[in-house]
Amino acid sequence: MTGHYTFSFDPMLPLWLIGILLAAALALFLFSFRGNKSKSLFRFLFAALLILFLCQPQLVTENRKPLNDIVLIATDKSQSQNFGNRLETTQTTLRQLQEKLKNVQGMETRIIDVASGAKDETKVFDAIEAALSDVPQNQRAGVILLSDGQVSDKPSAEFLKSTPFFAALTGSKKDKDREVELLNAPGYSVVGETVILKFRIADQNIPGSGTASVTLSMPDGTQTTRDIVIGEDQEWPIDISNAGQNVFELSTPPIEGELSLLNNRAVFTVEGVRNRLNVLLVSGEPYPGARMWRDFLKADPGVDLVHFTILRSPEKVDMTPSSELSLIAFPFQELFERKLKNFDLIVMDRFSLTTALPDFYFQNMARYVENGGALMEISGPSYVSETSLHFTSLGTILPGIPSGVMARGEFKPAITDIGKTHPVTMPFVNQSWGPWMQQVPVQIKEGETIMSGMDGLPLLTLSHVGEGRVAQLTSDQIWLWARGFEGGGPAKELLRRTVHWLMKEPELDETAMKISTDNNNINIKMRGQDDAQPITVTAPDGTISTLTPAKDQDGWLSAGITNAKDGIYKFSSGNRQKIISLGNVSTPEFTDIVSTDEKLLPIAKVSKGDVVWAENKNLNFNLRRNQSSSLISSQAKPILPPEIMIIIGLLAGLLLWWNESRKSRG
Repeated sequence: MTGHYTFSFDPMLPLWLIGILLAAALALFLFSFRGNKSKSLFRFLFAALLILFLCQPQLVTENRKPLNDIVLIATDKSQSQNFGNRLETTQTTLRQLQEKLKNVQGMETRIIDVASGAKDETKVFDAIEAALSDVPQNQRAGVILLSDGQVSDKPSAEFLKSTPFFAALTGSKKDKDREVELLNAPGYSVVGETVILKFRIADQNIPGSGTASVTLSMPDGTQTTRDIVIGEDQEWPIDISNAGQNVFELSTPPIEGELSLLNNRAVFTVEGVRNRLNVLLVSGEPYPGARMWRDFLKADPGVDLVHFTILRSPEKVDMTPSSELSLIAFPFQELFERKLKNFDLIVMDRFSLTTALPDFYFQNMARYVENGGALMEISGPSYVSETSLHFTSLGTILPGIPSGVMARGEFKPAITDIGKTHPVTMPFVNQSWGPWMQQVPVQIKEGETIMSGMDGLPLLTLSHVGEGRVAQLTSDQIWLWARGFEGGGPAKELLRRTVHWLMKEPELDETAMKISTDNNNINIKMRGQDDAQPITVTAPDGTISTLTPAKDQDGWLSAGITNAKDGIYKFSSGNRQKIISLGNVSTPEFTDIVSTDEKLLPIAKVSKGDVVWAENKNLNFNLRRNQSSSLISSQAKPILPPEIMIIIGLLAGLLLWWNESRKSRG
C-alpha cells in the first residue's frame, strides 16, 4: 500500500449559498473599485478569506493499493492458421511472450483463443472486446494478437481510444498462393441452353506469373483444358445437357512452394431445368388405363403432350361412309419420320402393329432411341399376338421377348433384389400394394428388371440402348393402382420416377455414386457386382488414395472416409465420378490465406500499437503502464485548526479596520 495526499473541502453552508456570497463579494468589489482601489481590494480579500473559512479546506490522506495492468494475448485458432507452420509459430511466440511478461512487476497476462465464427469468418475483435469487458480502461496495458492477419471484423471506436493494439503475424512474408476465384457461377439453367461461367486465377506474392492452365471437369467426367492470363477476368461457356444437379469443377495445377492446394479447385452446381418436355403418347385400342396415362402426362404443366389413339385399324371392316366419320387418319409419316426428333419421350401404350404401317417407321424409332431418345412401352394382349411390336424393328431395342401366352390371374407387384438398390424403385421397398390381374410373360434379353409380377415374371425392366433408354412395363394394369383398387399403389410416383430415369435425371442415375456426409465422415455407396473396381480418391491437398468397396447387407457396395478434412474431394471408379465439397471452402478461411499486415496495421497505428512479423523474433511491444490503484482507506484533517483560523480572521479584520481608518484620516 502507498500513501497519497489530496485536498478537499467540507463546507459549513450549502454550496449554492457560498456561491451567492462569493458572487456578492465580487460584485461589491467591482462596484467600489472605481472609487478607492486599495480599500476595495482589502475588502474583497477579507470577504474571500471568510468564504474560504466557511468551505473548511482539508488535507486528505489516502491509503491505496496498486492495481496490475492487464495485457490480453489472443491466439487465432481459425482454419487459415493450419496452413504452413503457423500453428507452430503461434505456440512458440505465445511461450516467448509468457516468459517475457511473467517477470514484469504489476503486469497480469490473460490468454484467449479465437476460433472461426458461424460463417467461417475470423472475428477476433468481437472476442477481444468481450474478454476485456470486465477490465477498466485504466488497467489495460494492451492487446497482443497472434494471427496470420486475415481477420473479418474491425474494433469499436471506444476500443481504439482506450486500448493499445499489437499483433505478431504468424505467417511469412514469403508466403505465396494461387487461387481459383469464381466471380459469377450460374445457379440454374434451362436444359439445352448455354451458361457463362465468370472466373479469375489470382496469384499472391508470385511475380511474373503470366498464364496458367485451367481445367473444367464436366458432370459426366469429361474434361476441357485451356490456358488463360492470370489476374484477368475470364468467361467460359458451358452447355447444360441434363436436368437436376450438374456439378462442375474448375481447377488449376499447383505451383512450387504454394501455401495450399485447397483453393486451386472450385466447385459449383448448375441446376438444370427442363423448359418443356415434348411427349408423344400413342394408345392402342381403348381400355380403362388409357385415360390414366393422358391424365398423368397432362397434369404436369411442363409437359407438351401429343396424344393419338388408334380407334379403328385399317383392316377393320366398317360399312360406315368416311364422310360420316369424325376420325382422322393416323399421321404416321409426320410423327414417326418428320417430327420424331422433336420429342423427348415416346410412350407406346398397348400399341399393336398394323399391316398398313411399314417397318421403316419403327426403324426410325429404334434409331431415335439409339441416338439418345427415350421410349416407354406398356404391353397389353397384343404383345403376345402376331401384331406385337416385338416383330418390328423396335423388337431389337425392347428388352422383353414375349412367350406367346397371356398370363391372367391375381398377383401383387414386388420389388426385385436389383430394384431394392435402383433409384427408381428404392423408395418403394417394403411397401404392400393392391393386386393386378394380367401380365405378358417375357424373357429378358437385356436390361435390369426392377419389379416382378406373377410367379416372379419380369414386370418393369429398364434398359440402356446406345445413347438412349427404354422402359418396358409388361402389364396394362397400373390403372388399378391409380383408382385405388384394394388399396391401390404408387402409380403416379412410380411412373414419374420412371419417366425421369428415361430423361436421364442425375439423381436417378443407377450407375452414379451416392455420397453422404456426417460431420467429417464421408460415406460412399454404389450399385454393382462383387468385383467392383476400386474407388480412386483425390483429396483437397492433391494426394491420391484408393478405397476398396465391400458389399453390405442391403446389396450396396460401400466404402467411407473418417475424420476427413474440409475441402473438395473427387471420387472415381470406372466410368463413375463424383465431386463433393466438404465444409464451406468458399469462405475467406480457404481463399485469402496469405499472411498480411494490411488489415491490422491501420488499427495498430490508431490505437498507438504496432504490428510485427513473428518470424523476425522482434517481440518488444511498448505496453502501456497506467499506475492505477484502488482506495483502501482515507483520513481528512482540516488544514488549520479552528483556533488558528479564528486568529487569522481577527488579524485580517484588524488589518482591514486599520486600512479603512488610515485612509479616512488621510
